[in-house]
Amino acid sequence: MAKNPFHQLVEIRKVSARNQPVKDCYRLLYKKTLWKKNYQEIFLTKANIDDNISCLIDQVINQLRWGHFQFSEITNRTEKEYQIVTKVYLRVIMSVMLQIYAPVFTLKTERTSLPHKIIEIKKTWDEVTWVIKGEYIDVPLKQKRAFLLEKIREKVADERFIRLLSQIIRNARWRNEFPEFDRLFQKIYFFGLDTEMMCEPFSEQIKYIRYQEEFLIGIKSRKENAVNVQQEIRLALGKKTRFLCLKMNNTIRHIHQSTLFFDCNFFRIPTSTDNPTNTSFQFHIPDIKLKQYVQKYNYGNIDDRTIDPRKACMNYSEEKIMNIFQKEIHQFKTKYYFADNFKSQFHTLIYYAKGSLLKTIAMKRRTTVNKLRKKGCEIRSLF
Repeated sequence: MAKNPFHQLVEIRKVSARNQPVKDCYRLLYKKTLWKKNYQEIFLTKANIDDNISCLIDQVINQLRWGHFQFSEITNRTEKEYQIVTKVYLRVIMSVMLQIYAPVFTLKTERTSLPHKIIEIKKTWDEVTWVIKGEYIDVPLKQKRAFLLEKIREKVADERFIRLLSQIIRNARWRNEFPEFDRLFQKIYFFGLDTEMMCEPFSEQIKYIRYQEEFLIGIKSRKENAVNVQQEIRLALGKKTRFLCLKMNNTIRHIHQSTLFFDCNFFRIPTSTDNPTNTSFQFHIPDIKLKQYVQKYNYGNIDDRTIDPRKACMNYSEEKIMNIFQKEIHQFKTKYYFADNFKSQFHTLIYYAKGSLLKTIAMKRRTTVNKLRKKGCEIRSLF
């Protein structure tokens, strides 16, 4: 092990990048300079650690050195000093974990956005005939501990360090104080599920795409074989996760039928009436989702073609009202901009949002929309 703990972190990253198990993480925690660095980053200071906290950190390091440390001993204490030490301890563990998993998630980052997933489907699913929709149901961290630790052991060959992670997973009190760790565990968990899916014997027969909790499986075969593959997937992942996290549609849909994926209808359509074999994949914003969005923010009702003012905004300034509408429109745009029918659906949304905004401001000014339109240049530029 390198004398400088920061050099050792670099070595850990290199080992992980070579897809080799990291064998020496635990002893890094003996290095007080690593604790000091993380303390300064948490509290945005270059000052030395307070004497009382420094003494507590020395105690924790000695307990780690002799194998007597229990995470619950510091998290169960209510004194401010112990709460600070808990944060620093978690940050130190996190700094090691980030170096272990940085190569893994760096390789995956460029390919994890939803638009990239859609591009991948359009490029590689030409031969797919049947589609299975599934969802990973999130469960409490304790329930997925065994699976999570199994996946971590594939990257970390240091049982003492694994035991520290196990203690963290079992103790829920830290989660509100340090959500970054929770998010890292979540990433590792989903990455492990993806790995399991693609390591099974049936993986050569399928195309697999996941975004967040939802996934699609494409199969090129007769329907009877697709049903068998579906059962194999259910059993294989069920054994690994004890059926805690997997939810799959019982219905297998043909690729030309619509399948809902991340609130978009995914299907394949012919691009030429003369040659039905020429097809393209489409992702469409469902009409029902647009209607729900309009109703959710009280713009009006698409079925009735009515536009309503936002009475709940009457007590806000006009600037704040406009900011509220802009934020809502931006949320829709961010979520659906990749859809093939985005322009037409977005145009409809703007029509109702703009009409609702005009009516809201007209009501606030106690005037009419027609009179307001003459002064509405600033409103027209909103969207």
